[in-house]
Amino acid sequence: LKADLSATGSLSVVIVYNIAYALPFLVVPLLALVMGEASRPVLARINNKVDRISAVLMPVMLLLVGLFLIVDAVSYFTTGEGLI
Repeated sequence: LKADLSATGSLSVVIVYNIAYALPFLVVPLLALVMGEASRPVLARINNKVDRISAVLMPVMLLLVGLFLIVDAVSYFTTGEGLI
C-alpha cells in the first residue's frame, strides 16, 4: 500500500507473489511427472527431512507464540493497551 504502484505495477506484484506462493506446491506434482517412480525416494527423503525439522521447530514456534500471547494479555490488562 505504501509503494504507491500503478495498476500495472500492482498487478505485476500480485502475479509474482502468487507464483512464488504456489511454486512449492507445484514441485511435488512436477517432480512426479518428470521423474515418475524414481521420484518416490526423493520425495521420501524430503518428507523425512521435513518431519525431523518440524519435530524440533514446531514446539519452539508454538512456545514463542504462546509466550507472546501471555505477555500481550498481561500488557493489555495492566496498561489497557496490547502489544499489537
